[in-house]
Amino acid sequence: MTLSNSGNGSASASFTCNGTIKFTNTSSSQFTWGTSTGGGTNTFTVAGKLITANANGIYGTNASIPTAISKTQFTANTTADYEFDGAAQTMTGIPSSVNNLTLSGSGIKTFSAVTVNGILSMEGSATVSGSPSGFGANATLQYKGSVAQTTGTEFPATWSGTGGVKINNASGVTLTAAKNLGTTPLIIGDVIANSIFNDGGFQLTSTGTLTLNSGTFKLGSGATATTYPSFSSSSIASGTTVDYGSSAAQTISAVNYANLTNSGNGARTLASSGTIGISGSLTTGSGTFTVTGSTLNFNGTSAQTIPALTCNNLTLSNTAGATLSGNVTVNGTLSFTSGIIATTLSNTMILGSAANVVGAGVGKYVYGTLRRFVPATANLANFAYPIGDASNYAPVSLTFTGTPGGTGSIDASTAAIAGAPDPGSNISQTQYVKRSWKLTNNSVTGFSAYAPTFTFVANDIIGGANTSLFIARLLSSATWYATTTGTRTSTTTSASGVTLFGDFYIGEQAAATKLAITGTSTQTAGGSQNITITALDGNNSTATAYSGSKTLIFSGANASLSPATQPTITDVNGTAIAFGSPVTVTFVAGVAQVSGTTNGVMKLYKAEVANISVSDGNISATGTNRLTVTVSAASANKLSFSTQPGSGVSNTNLSPQPQVSILDVYGNLVSNATNAVTLAISNNAGPGATLSVTTNPLNAVGGIASFSGVKLDKTGIGYTLLASATSLTSTTSSSFNISSGPATKLEITGLSTQSAGATQSITITAKDASGNTTSSYNGDKELIFSGANASPGPVVSYPTIADKSGTAKAFGSATIVTFVNGVATVSLKLYKAETASITATELS
Repeated sequence: MTLSNSGNGSASASFTCNGTIKFTNTSSSQFTWGTSTGGGTNTFTVAGKLITANANGIYGTNASIPTAISKTQFTANTTADYEFDGAAQTMTGIPSSVNNLTLSGSGIKTFSAVTVNGILSMEGSATVSGSPSGFGANATLQYKGSVAQTTGTEFPATWSGTGGVKINNASGVTLTAAKNLGTTPLIIGDVIANSIFNDGGFQLTSTGTLTLNSGTFKLGSGATATTYPSFSSSSIASGTTVDYGSSAAQTISAVNYANLTNSGNGARTLASSGTIGISGSLTTGSGTFTVTGSTLNFNGTSAQTIPALTCNNLTLSNTAGATLSGNVTVNGTLSFTSGIIATTLSNTMILGSAANVVGAGVGKYVYGTLRRFVPATANLANFAYPIGDASNYAPVSLTFTGTPGGTGSIDASTAAIAGAPDPGSNISQTQYVKRSWKLTNNSVTGFSAYAPTFTFVANDIIGGANTSLFIARLLSSATWYATTTGTRTSTTTSASGVTLFGDFYIGEQAAATKLAITGTSTQTAGGSQNITITALDGNNSTATAYSGSKTLIFSGANASLSPATQPTITDVNGTAIAFGSPVTVTFVAGVAQVSGTTNGVMKLYKAEVANISVSDGNISATGTNRLTVTVSAASANKLSFSTQPGSGVSNTNLSPQPQVSILDVYGNLVSNATNAVTLAISNNAGPGATLSVTTNPLNAVGGIASFSGVKLDKTGIGYTLLASATSLTSTTSSSFNISSGPATKLEITGLSTQSAGATQSITITAKDASGNTTSSYNGDKELIFSGANASPGPVVSYPTIADKSGTAKAFGSATIVTFVNGVATVSLKLYKAETASITATELS
């Protein structure tokens, strides 16, 4: 009900208001209850709420009105609610103790002696003069203005009403003095959304509860810093904000915030312990943050952003995850309860020197770059990086050989790849993991190698790849490197002995591109060695998929000379197969090794430097992948003329002079042999010839006895020489001939007796210096004979020789004689009885 009158009014009956009644009459007019103005017996009783805009309170002070009548006719219950809604007003006409009192409208409200047992509500733009006489035990102080409000004398220094203090003003309520709420609650925004409470730089003290339903609670103002009150509990609703707003240093309390804002530019120190929960956003402001022992827990229900900061412990408890807007450093524990931390491409999650990670796993990891300081721990093992991409957990762990320097860090990240790894990786283009891992070393030293273990998910495996055959390849500085494969499971692959950093890819190995032979580099002729044949990919790693029986052809070694014996390789059955012929060999995981006497026992027979190669018809061993073997001779066994004796002239050195080599059983020169070798005539074609040698026997040098001064004194066709040495098999040379030298004398043969005047045939033979008939002495020769005398007389007869025409020529005269093969036959006639010594001399 609204009662409005420009003058005095009256009522003819008593009236009780159980609801709300509002007086809007002016301060100079009054309502009275009775028979006439100025008197009456009726009353007005207020049991609900009475609202007045009268400047003088519930009733005016007009002197023409008998005050006693008006007062006695007005009855106000202590349970009634009163609201002074107008301009400046004096709070008169109400009981000394009321239930709820509202001061609304505008202007200054002047208190009279009154105790508020319910809610004192400051509304509109009203302020107060004076203060209530007191508050009931269950009283509440509420600010519910329509414009910005500041607290006044209505707010005692110590508040004890159990209803606490309520802030419901979107334009803000600011303290003007320090207040102590004791154990009573502080409630913000339970009625008015986005209410703001600013302590104004005055410390609010409380051990009660905070309920921040909607809006902002701001701590500190300008250069005056305040602290978060020591509430027994804080119930901070989603979407609300606690703002540390001073330009001076402030400590951020360990509270479960919604939005935590630092609008002031002062330094901020995180609470020394406890958990600072953030379900909304964190605004760090422009001041510095000091790391202490507390934990930041991002625990919202929708995606959150983590700004650039350094903290002690960081926990993510948000299934919707969080994204870094700058680099974040954790010096204590990075803990995952739920959700993924996404760093984006430009930011990094950094774990300091003493940091660790707990709780990571599927749905709980770092998506992007995770940097970890590597401690100086000897043989540091299983150093974990809980990383993944937007959908999959794909961590990597590192085990070091040696002691890392303790001065640097290593970054790790993983990403899905759109297609097969580059062919240069030598990973199969159809069976691979569609994921890569990137490792970057930031000045970590002191270790000799490390072993990474990569984890992938089933959906990463392409083409039904066999995980037991997986290899890891490293792309570092645009160069592909093979790694030594370690342990493999259905979801992990390890590498070992890695020294470089870069991008790692995993999959089955590409097909073998070449073969390599390994073994010993020296071998004795006729001896054997076990060789190993390995199938390699383009990165010179063992092509483990190259398995089973393979047909190979070997080359690069020659047969021995004497006897001719081919080099051989044993096949899977132990049968020796000659080089150049197909050999069946079994490979296991890319390697063929000897088993007993099968699958690759190699015998070589010729002393040489052999470059052993092998081919399966498609791939082969070339260059340094061949096995170079220096084959040395076996022990000395036999002799052989390495230079046969040449034909010659009697008593003249043969040309060439013979050389005798000391050979092993396969005809290889035994180059270190020094045996004494003896030459002798085997077939004496002279016969009776004598062999002359400068040194005989002769010690071999380098396995060869090079004879000199070798000659024979008799002509003959088919001479052979025999070379022999103790304990060695002798050898006979090929045949050679000795011819005569130039004729040096004429030799006459015939009968040794003859009668005077008789005739006999004599033979004249041309001989060389060794007495060999010079068969080249042919044709007509002009000779002079001597050695016989004429008869004494009376008839003097001179000895004669018949020349080629049969004409008798006297001794001493030139006689033409014809020689054939060094021999001539003539008739001799002597006349004097004497012992004659016949000679013939060729005229020059």
